[in-house]
Amino acid sequence: GGREREGEILDERTRMATCMAHTHASFGGFRGMRKAGGREREGRKVLKHAQRSEREEEETNPVGKLLKNAQGSLPVIGLLSRIFSPDETFGKEVMAYQTYCRKLIDSTEREWSVALYELEQRHGRNRANVKYAQFCCWMAAIGVGIVPKKEIITSARRLRYSADLEYEIGGITTSVTETMQKYKYISTDGKNVGAPARVAVALEAICECCLGIKQGQEMEEEDAALIRVILGGAFPECPEEKLDEIFLKRAQPVVNN
Repeated sequence: GGREREGEILDERTRMATCMAHTHASFGGFRGMRKAGGREREGRKVLKHAQRSEREEEETNPVGKLLKNAQGSLPVIGLLSRIFSPDETFGKEVMAYQTYCRKLIDSTEREWSVALYELEQRHGRNRANVKYAQFCCWMAAIGVGIVPKKEIITSARRLRYSADLEYEIGGITTSVTETMQKYKYISTDGKNVGAPARVAVALEAICECCLGIKQGQEMEEEDAALIRVILGGAFPECPEEKLDEIFLKRAQPVVNN
């Protein structure tokens, strides 16, 4: 009996020692993750500073900018550049949806994010998801003047029912890229069409996707106020009076000839 009791005590001590060893290893791993996270944040700061310096250099060195555009067209070098600088675009490459969203978050005021989330709360995450409203702005920013308006609106309407954001992003990216490759004079820098035209398409896309209403159908005042904040932040170059005109024009009934 005494030996069995000693054996039970030994087994219990072994189990406790094992648990303590696992706990220590887990905390050690956690500390390692925190250190790695710190190094990653530091690396991002360095990369951000380098990219800012590079932009400043491009402004004073047009030849360097020309060489960089050529760099993006070289298969191997362009691939390596994308791996180490995923947020950057080369030449006439289309700005990625994720990059566009990050730039908006960095450049807009807090009320812009609040408006997105309030719109989502009013109409539900399955219909007015924050990502869907951002997607509509992104389509208008890179697609208006390059792909037909109907294609953008159709994509927004389809997303409302399919919820397949990845598919719609891929479709618009492909359409814009193919058109830019076919017509060399086209670019996504905003020179092809003015900001008001982009805002008008973005508004229509958000109404179709997030609200489920079409051109001429009335918006609720709360929705109109939130969407106005969203579009004002996404397209700050659009004058306030033009925003007012766009919202008033959208509320007018459609006349079918």
